[in-house]
Amino acid sequence: MLITELQAIQHEHGFLPRDALQDLAERLRIPLYEVYGVASFYPHFRLEVPQGTELKVCMDLSCHLAGAPSWKAAVQQACTEAGLTAISFGETSCLGQCDAPAAFSLDDQIYCNGTEKKIPSLLRTLKSGRFPRRPPLPKPPRGLRVNPYPDVEPVAALRRLVQTRNFPTVIATLKASGLRGMGGAGFPAGVKWEIVRNEPASEKYVICNADESEPGTFKDRMLMQTVPELMLEGMIVGALTVGARVGYIYIRHEYLREREILEQTLARFRREGLVGENILGSDLSVEVEVFESPGGYICGEETALLEALE
Repeated sequence: MLITELQAIQHEHGFLPRDALQDLAERLRIPLYEVYGVASFYPHFRLEVPQGTELKVCMDLSCHLAGAPSWKAAVQQACTEAGLTAISFGETSCLGQCDAPAAFSLDDQIYCNGTEKKIPSLLRTLKSGRFPRRPPLPKPPRGLRVNPYPDVEPVAALRRLVQTRNFPTVIATLKASGLRGMGGAGFPAGVKWEIVRNEPASEKYVICNADESEPGTFKDRMLMQTVPELMLEGMIVGALTVGARVGYIYIRHEYLREREILEQTLARFRREGLVGENILGSDLSVEVEVFESPGGYICGEETALLEALE
C-alpha cells in the first residue's frame, strides 16, 4: 500500500525526502505527482525536515472547555522565559483524549491532562529532550458490562459459528436485534450484512472503522483498551457470515497504545487458530490486518476511509 510505504519512509527519516519519494514512485511504477498528492494530503506526513520539537495543543471542544488556549499560551511563555527556542507551537484537532483534557502532542507522541501546575515538569522534559512516558491505561469503569463471556468459554460465538456454519441465523439475529449503524442514516446492520452476503463478487472485505475522529468521542478507544478480543471476534464472525476473507482495522495514528493492544490480541488469536488460514481446523479462513491512518478528520467518514485504504 502506498500509505504504508510512506509511513515507513517517514519513520526512517522523520519526514519524506524528495529523493525517497522519487525512488518510491519508480519502484511502485506510479507517477511522482500521485505519490506527492497522497503525501501532501494527509496531515500526518511531513515534506520538510522537522525543526526542533513540535508541540501541538488540541483546540477542539473538550480541550477548549478545559482551558487549552490559556494552557498553550502559558507553556509558550514559560518556554520563552526558559530560553527554549527550538520548540514550535501549533494547534491540532481532536486527539481522541476527550476524557482527559487538555490533550497535546510532542513530535506525534500523545499526552493528556495538560494543566498549568504541570508546566514546570514539562519544561524539564523539553530541556532534557526525553519525553515523558504515557501513564498506564486506566482500569475499565466500574459497572461496565460489555463482555458476554464472564462465565463461559471465550469466543464462544465464533467457535459455534465455525462448527454449525449457520450463517443465515447470524443475519436473522442481527435483524431481530434492531442494531443500527452509528452513521446519520442509522442503517440496519442485519440488512447491510445480508446485502453483502448476497453480493456475487468473488472478493469481499470487512472494515472496522477505529478512526473515531469526532470531538468528544472516545468510546471506541475504551473498547479497544478493555475488550479487544470482542472487536476481533465480531470482525471474524462478520467476515465469515458475508463471505469475506480479509479484514482491516483502520485505526487513527494517535492510538498507538491501542494498536499495540490489538496487535497483541491478534497474535494471540493466530496462535489459538481463531484467525488466519483454517480457523479452528476448518476450511474457513479470514486474515485481519491493522492499518494505521495517516491522519485527517475526514477519514473517519466511510467513503474517505475506504479511499485511503485503496
